[in-house]
Amino acid sequence: MFGRLIAPALAFSVLAMPINASASGGVWCDVEDQNVKFHIKASQARDGTGGWWGIEGSLESIGTGLPRDLATFDIKDANLTERWWDRDSVRLLVQKSGDESQNFASARFTLVAVALEEAAYKGAYLLKIVLPDGSSVTRDGSVACSAE
Repeated sequence: MFGRLIAPALAFSVLAMPINASASGGVWCDVEDQNVKFHIKASQARDGTGGWWGIEGSLESIGTGLPRDLATFDIKDANLTERWWDRDSVRLLVQKSGDESQNFASARFTLVAVALEEAAYKGAYLLKIVLPDGSSVTRDGSVACSAE
């Protein structure tokens, strides 16, 4: 008899307990200069735990003679190989390999931005595209990021 009374009371108390919610925030970075058009945004728990999700972005290298699939591509989780965001800095590494007909062609976009004030970051990027013949094209410039 006692067990039948305790079970519903215990179930009610578990359901009525407050649940800790982890709010989410986001980070986004943009570049638009004579070398590249770059944009990325992603979400992460505000406490810094867990991975990034909802990653969306694109990279377009401005210029001629570059393999099409490396000069312009969407950024997804698979090619955002390194990512870091905290109150001090935002750091990203985006990598993409060329298609099979391009031997070892690849693109590597590195971004490092440091905090200027709360939620505002400034820094630099470096884009290196290795062409199918083994030569490379390198471009660099400034970047701005924000977070909430």
